Amino acid sequence: MKNKNNIVIPKRPIQPIKTSIFSKINLFKYLFIIFIVLLTSVIFFIFVLNNKNPKQFPIKKNNNPSWVNELLKKETNDSPASLIKCFYKDNIVYYVSPRCCDIPSTLYDEEGNVICSPDGGFSGKGDEKCTDFFDTRKDCVTIWEDTE
Repeated sequence: MKNKNNIVIPKRPIQPIKTSIFSKINLFKYLFIIFIVLLTSVIFFIFVLNNKNPKQFPIKKNNNPSWVNELLKKETNDSPASLIKCFYKDNIVYYVSPRCCDIPSTLYDEEGNVICSPDGGFSGKGDEKCTDFFDTRKDCVTIWEDTE
């Protein structure tokens, strides 16, 4: 190879990059740490997402208050299309779905007191007192459903 003045410049052999055993160990150490952190994160999120609130317990279909059993005995046209038992705001509630179009649903507490109407009615939004019911309810069990 020559430069501008026609002087021959000798070629230098390319020197291989020397890596020490310590740099390889450090690389593996960092990769291992990243792997452990990712694995721990995944395991943590799996447990967090599957964690049940300690106040909650499985809802049983048969142990209903007497007022629910009385409601189910009614054999009139006013009977609900379905009766569903759920957890809502850490309490057991009973959701009575609307039978038809403009009839609002009813949400009862465990003693049979009306809490709100989550849906139905003319607007389809119930009385808008518990708009988060469908998003936050948990562990729902259908107690009764009209098959007709």
